[in-house]
This record gives sequence, C-alpha cells and structure tokens, in this order.
Amino acid sequence: MNSNRDLIRRSMRLTICALFVCCVVPLTAQAGSINYGDVTAATVIFKQVTESSTNPGVPLFGAPSASGNSLVFNPPNFSATSINGGVDFTDGTLNTLITSKPGQFITTINVNEVGDYTLAGPASTTASASISAPIFLQIQAVNGVDLVSPYNYQQSVVFTGGGNYSLPANAGTGVIWSGAASINVNAVLAAAGISGQATRIQYTMDNSLLTITGGAGDLAFIKKKDVGGVTLTVPEPSSLVLTAMACLGGMAMLIRRIKIA
Repeated sequence: MNSNRDLIRRSMRLTICALFVCCVVPLTAQAGSINYGDVTAATVIFKQVTESSTNPGVPLFGAPSASGNSLVFNPPNFSATSINGGVDFTDGTLNTLITSKPGQFITTINVNEVGDYTLAGPASTTASASISAPIFLQIQAVNGVDLVSPYNYQQSVVFTGGGNYSLPANAGTGVIWSGAASINVNAVLAAAGISGQATRIQYTMDNSLLTITGGAGDLAFIKKKDVGGVTLTVPEPSSLVLTAMACLGGMAMLIRRIKIA
C-alpha cells in the first residue's frame, strides 16, 4: 500500500512539474521579448523588429537603425564570460517581417557580424569560446501575391575560424572575429520551382555565444561588438541593375577592342 501511495505522489509531482513547465516557461519567454516596431529602409520595410533572449527584458541586439537598405544593430550586452571553471551561454533571437515597397523586390539578403574574444589560462587547463547564427527564412509572398504554401529556407552565418576558438591554439586578448552570409533569394525560389520574385519574407536569426573554462586561472570571453556589430542588408535592385549595366558596358568595350585588334 505504502509503495502504491509513494508511486501516486511521485506521479502527481511529475504532473505538476510538467504543467508548470508548459504553462510558465512560454509566458517567461514572451515576457522577455522586446519589440522595436517598424523600421523603414530605402526599398523595404523591416516590420515588427523583435528580439528575445535568455536574459528576459535585457536588450542583446539593441534598438536598430536604418542605413540605406540595411538594418543596423550595435549590441550593448551580447556577450558570454566564463572564469575559473564553468559554462556561460547567451542566446538571442532576432525576428522581422521584411516587406518590399511597391514595385520593389527582395532579391538578396546579406548578414554581417563583428565581435572579439579573449582566451587565457595555464597550459594545463582548457578554455573555449564559440558562436553560431542559423538564419531561417519563410518566403510568404511573390510578386505581391501570397503563396498558398510559404516556402521555408535555412542557412547559417559562416564565421572566421569556424566560429570555434580554444586554448592553446587561439589564445589572445581582444581577438577580432567576423561572420557573413549571403542568401540569393531569387536562386532559392528558382530551386524550389517558384516563379517570380519575393515581396515578403519572415526573417529569423538565432544568435548564440558559448564560453567554457576548465579550471582555476582560465578565462573565456566572447562578444558582439557595439560598433558595426550586426547588419542585415537587402541590396537595392537599382544598385544591382547599375552593376549589371556596368559589367555589360565593360564587356562591350572589350569586344570593340578585340574587333579593332
């Protein structure tokens, strides 16, 4: 009888814990999001720019600004630090709905990040720092018309050194790292068999920083810099056209020279 009662009590505790996780955790995550509203750029509008993080209410990316067709962030608190043994993990998710202005299209999305890291410690111990940033796109509309089934695409930012740094090979103070990604939206649509050009895309990027130290004397620190930290750019179609025209002009001149020769 006692064993049955213990089993029932244990099951009730597990049920209560499960309900607590299901009900409370989503509310906490929602409370931790920060909405910066809409940001208007040259040919697109970055709608409902929102960030959420492992530090509820604390801005990691910070309020964005527009520069040409770029959404620029200067992260004030995006870092991870571990000292004398331990682990520190910082995660921030950036969301925005990219909508093209009338007569414009979303042909390419470029992402650039800059930061630095510090790794130090005795030769007998270990310390490491790493960074990752997968990008998730949901193409929702083409040529101004909603897709019946939005198309999902994923690509990751590629970082110098593979985004993984450890002692003793990567020892140093304030060592600069950088990351970049370029997504050819037209090529993504063509590969999926979808004709036309994108006019609305849900953009999500999950940035994470991780530091680990093995023991006394170890230091691992990594951050996104507060100047030129994170930039999301949608190149203007006009600039792409001008570039193409310049290339064609150069080819024409080359052909003329060949004929003259």
